[in-house]
Amino acid sequence: MRWIDHAVLRVPALVLIVLFTLSACRFSPWETRMSCDDHVSGQWGRLDAMETRMAEAPAYSVALISDIHGSLNDLMRIIDRLNGRDDLAFALVLGDLTNSGLAEEFDPVCRAFSSLEVPRFYVIGNHDALGTGREIFQDRFAPLDYAFTFLGTPFVLSNNNRYEFPDAPNIEWIPSSTTGVAVGAAHVPPVPDVFDAEEVAQLNRRAAALGLTHTVHGHRHHFRHWFDEFGLEHYMTNNLQGAKFGLMTIHQSGTVTFSDCTPSCTPVD
Repeated sequence: MRWIDHAVLRVPALVLIVLFTLSACRFSPWETRMSCDDHVSGQWGRLDAMETRMAEAPAYSVALISDIHGSLNDLMRIIDRLNGRDDLAFALVLGDLTNSGLAEEFDPVCRAFSSLEVPRFYVIGNHDALGTGREIFQDRFAPLDYAFTFLGTPFVLSNNNRYEFPDAPNIEWIPSSTTGVAVGAAHVPPVPDVFDAEEVAQLNRRAAALGLTHTVHGHRHHFRHWFDEFGLEHYMTNNLQGAKFGLMTIHQSGTVTFSDCTPSCTPVD
């Protein structure tokens, strides 16, 4: 019998271990693989259940979360607070989940939101659209433009990141409705920024003509609440740092109220 050096046998095994370890690493910052998936397509059944639960309630609330930018501890603090509320129907995540649109940034945010006990619906932010971020966002979180109805109120979620999407926003797809409350959600608020003043007026006029009554946004990293010349009510929530978020409450009477949670929730006029 020929003698075999056991050290020689160990070499192929060592090579296999090294190759397996490297296969689990990200070789590129533009990697699109993620371990987590929180796509809105998995939320519809949960939303139906929540609609049944809230059907007789005098009011329900919607959490408004924006501009996470890596602040995972603050995000978990917010989620813990929201999980303790019995009036919360769902959350709107208003963009900028990440700084650079990287899978390694999206992944922990996705896992954090998986612990939220109510449905959540996402809009893409300008930072989320960097690099391969737009591909990751659409694959793991949401389409760029979509809508749903909750207890008769339409919610229209759209991409209006003009710098990253020169043709945005595409508002022609928005279904003209409605009677009563109709809410539009997008990352960039209707103020001079990515849009000039004339474009802001045109967008607000079009939104009002389509039947929207309220819009909610992030992007500017501070709270603001105002009405425009077409009668639309706009709410811009803070960035998340410091466990800050917003709250929109829709009453059975048809009125809508907002609270600024920084972190205590204070109703706004």
